[in-house]
Amino acid sequence: KEKKKKKVSWRVVNAYKHENRS
Repeated sequence: KEKKKKKVSWRVVNAYKHENRS
């Protein structure tokens, strides 16, 4: 369960960074 959460974490961080950069 933690492995899946970690995968979503990097995805959320990627989206957050992308939106922050825009």
